[in-house]
Amino acid sequence: MAVRNPRPAGGYGSQSGSASRRAAQDYADGLESDRRREVGEFCLYWGANLSGSVSDFNSSVPDYNQPICLDFKGPGQGQGQCVKDNAQSAWNRTTGTVIVYYHPNYGNSSDVFASGQAGDLTATYLHNESHRFVQS
Repeated sequence: MAVRNPRPAGGYGSQSGSASRRAAQDYADGLESDRRREVGEFCLYWGANLSGSVSDFNSSVPDYNQPICLDFKGPGQGQGQCVKDNAQSAWNRTTGTVIVYYHPNYGNSSDVFASGQAGDLTATYLHNESHRFVQS
């Protein structure tokens, strides 16, 4: 009787697994947060009234959870937590409109932030999974 080896084909801690995690992190780093809240960025805050940790973005994100959890980077309460379903407020520092969606891939309920607008999320308060930059 043959004994099955439960070990994955690439082995545990293989380079391919490590490379995949590194590629996923590089993807996430390209999407988000230098924590500076600069002009041209869309900022999501962990807390209400623009409080707590922040993650800032310079492009649309179809899923805050793919390929890895995008997290709050700035100092303050909520730092290190996933943005998905944790954002409570936002500040649009872009020249266009940004829409925050309840579901990934820009689905379901949404909150719309015009250029320069800041405030608490309402339709997507603590239920947010994507956002889209819309050209004005």
